[in-house]
Formats: sequence, C-alpha cells, structure tokens
Amino acid sequence: MSPFAALSATVRRFRGFVRPAIRVLPMIGVFAASQAGAQVVRGRVVEAGTATPVSGAHVVLLDAAGQRVAGSLTNEQGVFQLRGIAGAFSVRVEMIGRRSVTLPQSPLESSAVRELTLELPRAPVVLRGIRVTAGERCEPRSGTSRATETVWEEARKALSVEATVREQGMYRFDIVRYERQLNENGRVVDDKSRFISRYSGTPFTSRPAAELAERGYREVRDGETWLYGPNGDVLLSASFLDTHCFFLRRSGDHRGEIGLAFEPIRGRQVTDVEGVLWVDEETSELRSLEFRYTRMPSNYPQGQYGGRAEFQRLPNGAVIVRTWEISSPIVRRVDEYFQNQRITNDRVVGTFAEGGEVLNLIGRDDRTAALTLRAALNGMVWDSAGRLPIRGAEVWIEGTLWTSRTDAEGRYAIPNLPPGKYTISFTWTRPDRWIYTSPPLDFELVRGQTTSLNLATPAQPPGITAAEAQRRESVSRVGAALGNLEWRTTYRLPTDSVILGQVRGRVVDDTTFLPITGAWVSLEGTNLGALTDSLGLVPPLDLVAGEYALRVEHDDFDPHVASFTLRLRQTVNFEVRLKRRKR
Repeated sequence: MSPFAALSATVRRFRGFVRPAIRVLPMIGVFAASQAGAQVVRGRVVEAGTATPVSGAHVVLLDAAGQRVAGSLTNEQGVFQLRGIAGAFSVRVEMIGRRSVTLPQSPLESSAVRELTLELPRAPVVLRGIRVTAGERCEPRSGTSRATETVWEEARKALSVEATVREQGMYRFDIVRYERQLNENGRVVDDKSRFISRYSGTPFTSRPAAELAERGYREVRDGETWLYGPNGDVLLSASFLDTHCFFLRRSGDHRGEIGLAFEPIRGRQVTDVEGVLWVDEETSELRSLEFRYTRMPSNYPQGQYGGRAEFQRLPNGAVIVRTWEISSPIVRRVDEYFQNQRITNDRVVGTFAEGGEVLNLIGRDDRTAALTLRAALNGMVWDSAGRLPIRGAEVWIEGTLWTSRTDAEGRYAIPNLPPGKYTISFTWTRPDRWIYTSPPLDFELVRGQTTSLNLATPAQPPGITAAEAQRRESVSRVGAALGNLEWRTTYRLPTDSVILGQVRGRVVDDTTFLPITGAWVSLEGTNLGALTDSLGLVPPLDLVAGEYALRVEHDDFDPHVASFTLRLRQTVNFEVRLKRRKR
C-alpha cells in the first residue's frame, strides 16, 4: 500500500503546548481480505487496429452509479484480472495520455468468470495549447468547460491508478519519514527522521470523504484538534466533487504544467481545503498536489497550513506518491491583557511538519523498481572577509523544510530534491553572537544533476572596517603560503583600533522593568540581528563610527526603533523599554 494512502495531522496539547502528531495504523492485508468470494473479470488489452498487447493500461470495474469498484494494470502481455461482486457493472479501459473506452453496462452473475478482449485507441490526449484565462471563474463540476474536464480526466486517471497500486499491494517501500518543528520566524528548531524498510502499511489515518464533506477537514475530539488532508480516495469521491468548484491555472513555478485548481463552493461554513493538481502538458502525467486549509480559527494564520504530494509514474504504468508533507500549527496557551483584565488564549508559536519520501520500491518478486533520478544541491559557505569556510551555518531552501548545516570545512549538501526553481539563504551565528542572514539567491535544479552553489558573507560585513578586512586578508595569505595555518576568525577588533566604537544594551518591560528574553534586535539597513538573553542583554557589537538605528521586536510587545550616534572609540549603552501589546 502507498505511504500516502491517507493523511491527517492532529494538534495535541503537550506540556503546555499544542502540537501536531500522526497516528500509525497498519493496513496490511485489508484489500486481500475484502476480495473473498468476489467474481472475476479477466482478459487482455490490445491496441486498436494492430492487436498489439498494451502494457500498463488501467482496466477499471464501475458499478451502476459509475463509481470505481476495482482496478487492474495490464502486464507485459496485456493481461488483466478484476474482482467484483454480483450486479450490474461496466468496464473502462484507460491509459494516461490516451483516450479512454467504456464498455456498456452488463450483469456479472455470482460465480461467473467474464473473459474480455478490450481495444485501446491510439488517439492521444493533447493538453499543450489549452488556453487558460486570467481570473477564470471557479465552476462546479457540472458546469466546467471541456478543457477543464480534459485536465481533470488525466489527473483522475493517475489518482485511480495510484488507488489500484495501493489496493493490490503491488509494492513494499523503503521510506524515510521526518518530523520538523519551526519557530515563528520559520527557522527549524527540531528535526527528526527515521528510515523504515520494507514498509507495506499506511502511516496516516483519515476520515471517509462523506464525513469530510459534512463536518469539514478540522475536527475537535477529546480535547484535540485534528486536521485531515485530501488524499487520492477523497479527491476521487463524489462528495468532494459536489462540494468543490474547479478551474484551470498556470504558474511560472510550474513551467510545462497545467493546473487544475479547486476551491470550496460558496456557502461552505466548515474548515475545508483548496489547492491545485499539476499535470504535465507533454505527457499528461500528474506531477503534484498542493493544498491549504481554508476557514481555520481566527487566531490561526490563514492560508499558512496545508500540504503537498509529488506523484511519479513508473515504466509499468503504476503511479505512486513519491514524497508527501503536511503542516499544522503549534499552539501555546498564554495569558494576555485587555483593559487590565487577564485573558487566556491559544497563540500560534510555530509550525509542525511531517512527511516522507519513498527511496526504493520492492515488488512482489522482491525486485527493486527503478525510480526517476532526482536532483541534488551542495556547496560551501565562506566568510569573504577572512577568506575562510564557515562552520555551523544553517542553509535552507526558502518555502520548504529542506535544510543543511555546514561541517568543519564549510560544506553543505541537500540530496534527493525535485527539479525546479528555488531560492536559497543561510544564517550564521557569528562569534560575537550576532546572527547574519544572507540575502535570498535564486537557482534552478535539473533532474539527475547535482548543482553546486557557494555562498558567502559580504567582503566587508557591517561593523568591520576596511583596515580590518585588509588585516584578515593578509593573515589568510600568510596561512596559504605556510600551507596549513589554522586561523579562527573573530569580529572583536584589536584594542588599539581608533576608528571603531561599540554598542551594547538591554531590553526590559516598560511597566515592570523586568528583562525581556528572546527579543529580536536588528541593525537596520544590514542583515545582522541578535536575540536577548535571560537577562535581557544584547550581545556587544563593534561598529564603525556613524549614525545607526536598532529595531527591537517581540511577539508580546509593540516594536520599537532606537536611533543613536556612535563616535570614535565610544561605547554606547542603551536600554529599550517595550510596551506590552494590547489584545
């Protein structure tokens, strides 16, 4: 079964925090048990006009209402076998990128074995050239355009094949699962992962599609808040199609793809989902699903939480979910004050995300299926002023949870990435405890290739004089000449410097004068910032003489900007008093 067979996250209260968790419920053997006593439809699929066997075609058994009952992929000889129950059924043969054929409905009697030979047309489905109009209206399924219906059919085929692969237990998986916690600034503060070999269950629980349509994708149960995601079964259900509208869209981030966007229909008053199914225009293959939650509680950031899944089609026609991810809020119960009255509220203090990736597929014959090559990223992070590698810098791809920390030689590596365009940044906690955050850099990853990007701090960072930059360069040159001179960089300058000053201070509560821990102090016009310690103290910073402004921020207080003039060899001591926010 697929590792993404069902998807949910729960927001759980734990030691004063509310955090998401995933419940693991193995589903091994469920489908096999349900097939006892089923009737059989079997046969071959051949190409129309040539009678050549078609491998990788998908044959689907439909009930009287047109709903999928079972599916089967043809093997190299074009052979398939379906199991159903007695009643009126029709059979559809389909293949991604080709026109489908549905046989008229006919009864399937008890204990019967139906033999069929099905012809699959060679006529292709053409998505390239479909016109997408900006501001296209979101229409219910019954009112969508022919172009929208064509794109939906190709996405539906992929989802249906993925369901068949899952139900028939065609593969076992080697997967890696991760759990990551991010703070309010989007930085990863906790990262755990584990490898699971020969996995044949589903790591996620879900709710039936009809219940999601009625109650929404958010449920409060026994003091816990659960968020559910739209897996393949939900997307294929009639209840999902009845409660969502659809339209086409394009995006510069998905070149060569056309998107089938979906939104809740008007009047939905429960937490729901909106998103996009991205389909390759050339091959008609489903590439990815992106979704986010709508109508979340008012104290949650709207549009911030959701998930993503990437699909992959294998050479034998099977479709799997290669990677998946879902995010939900971390909430802390805090006391806030309004008109001198204390009010206890839940406040979002971060994001919890978990997901996984399929590394290998193991078939029933214990053979490992080949997966499409992905991309990789590596490089080095340098201190340009000192011409030295930086150890312990945190490199991350913006808008994702992919991160890496540099080693002793300043090297980082992020493997197993999907191809596409991204933006990269890094942060470095300097020896003086001030944090440098690099400007974002755009780059592109190519399938099957490793991209190398070297990142660096400015040649003359804020607070470092030209003379100091020259001194560092001369020292590094001497080290290079000697062959192996280890030199540790520091941003504290010689005491005989006469062109620098220093700034230091603390941040306190305007009312109680108690120190504020964890306030973010940034030097405006630069990429430098620092956090106050338990005493509210700001790390000292050496600066060139001049005019400066410090911006001080904290979630529980109003922001404040303090300006000052720094003269030669002067130390400026400041005290910033923050006013508590009124809620």
